[in-house]
Amino acid sequence: MVNHFFSPARAGRLTAIAVAITIAAVPAIAQPEPVDPPQPNYELRLGGAEPAAGQACFFERYGYSGNEFCAVAGEVAMYLPGDWAREISSFQLGPGTIVEVCTDWALVNCTSFSSSETELSEEIDDNIRSLRVSWAPDYTPPM
Repeated sequence: MVNHFFSPARAGRLTAIAVAITIAAVPAIAQPEPVDPPQPNYELRLGGAEPAAGQACFFERYGYSGNEFCAVAGEVAMYLPGDWAREISSFQLGPGTIVEVCTDWALVNCTSFSSSETELSEEIDDNIRSLRVSWAPDYTPPM
């Protein structure tokens, strides 16, 4: 008498089922939530005052004019929102501030500046997609 319950073909199927059940029973390892750097406050502000130490202000027109938003050292914008990605034509830096402006999203194709720019070059003007503001390495922030 042949026992069909334990035939080689059936044994292969049972092994596959047992492996699938074992894999499904392994609990998923919890991954830590990614921590995003602080984002700039994109609320428009009235111009006129120069940026404070560690602050950068970005303007829609040449010569620090038009609508603007400001960011402080440590803030990163991986993706500039809305029209800002096509609007920045000048920026003003406070003492001890460095800004990286990038023509691609997620801080790709960046140019670093340590001084204000009243008129951005043709390659960068109205073409900033992401940016990072930081302290200059040789600057000691005020306490």
